[in-house]
Amino acid sequence: MKSSQSNERNALTVDGIRFETLVPKWRIAIPKQEDIQKPVQFGLKITNQSSLPYRFSFFGLMPELRDENEQLLFRVGNTNRVKIPQESDYFLALPGKSFTHFPEVKLSWNQYKLQFWGRGSFDGFWNFRHLQRGKYEARFLYKNEKSIQKLRHGGTVEGIWVGEVSTPWVEFRLVK
Repeated sequence: MKSSQSNERNALTVDGIRFETLVPKWRIAIPKQEDIQKPVQFGLKITNQSSLPYRFSFFGLMPELRDENEQLLFRVGNTNRVKIPQESDYFLALPGKSFTHFPEVKLSWNQYKLQFWGRGSFDGFWNFRHLQRGKYEARFLYKNEKSIQKLRHGGTVEGIWVGEVSTPWVEFRLVK
């Protein structure tokens, strides 16, 4: 797997595929009430700069957060059931084309503790608890191990990009 750092600080190119961490608002106001859930934009843009078409799914996508001391925050995850991927869960990126994925991510209070949480493509959830005002950095871990995926009711999806990527860290701040 050949990788090179992009000219942009929030992007990384691996085997001709550009992965970009997107945090459109770098200052995020903390909700003031226990029952408020504030949507937060935190996403991934994938651009196919290779000469081959590839498919991508977000079943292998996980976020990471670290604090201002560059300490990784513990991510809690859970699922009540596992969603089996369907053909529609694999996005086709033709050469020169890109697409963007913004998972459902929110900032909310739980028992008077601030948390950053989201839903995974596998029908589960993840969260980072005990956040406070201050500087944080976010990135995605993207992993796919199979170029062909068998589907639940027969058939296959082929041409899936195989690899593992940790996108660059992108800074954001939680403010009052």
